Amino acid sequence: MLTTEKMKECLTSTNNLSIKEGMGENLYVENNNYVTAADFLKNRLINLKPTSNNYYTLGNLLLKIGEADEAMIYLKKATDINPNNIEAKVAISRLLFANKDFKNAKKYIVDIFVNDADNNDAHKLLGQIFIENKNY
Repeated sequence: MLTTEKMKECLTSTNNLSIKEGMGENLYVENNNYVTAADFLKNRLINLKPTSNNYYTLGNLLLKIGEADEAMIYLKKATDINPNNIEAKVAISRLLFANKDFKNAKKYIVDIFVNDADNNDAHKLLGQIFIENKNY
């Protein structure tokens, strides 16, 4: 396994975005340095290669550091690029549920079911919405 210093050196010396993406995630996420990982993705990857996965990863990192509003922006960008990004839709549904925006959460859950009818997270969220609305 590479040391943190060696990973940083490799990150700055390579132009290969796939290597940078993997190493950046390993370097910062495995060391629980979510703020640095989020900055890394914002500054290096998103501007160079805006993929659904990069936006989703950035959204999740922002959730871990308590930036829910900003996370929602990047999670929505992930679904804009790839409407079939189920993980991003689940994360958006959770945020909407947390904000008690059950109507929009249900819309995302329906979208999830279109592509993945057996998605356990979506089933749990929908059940929680019914409970919250006393709609059993």
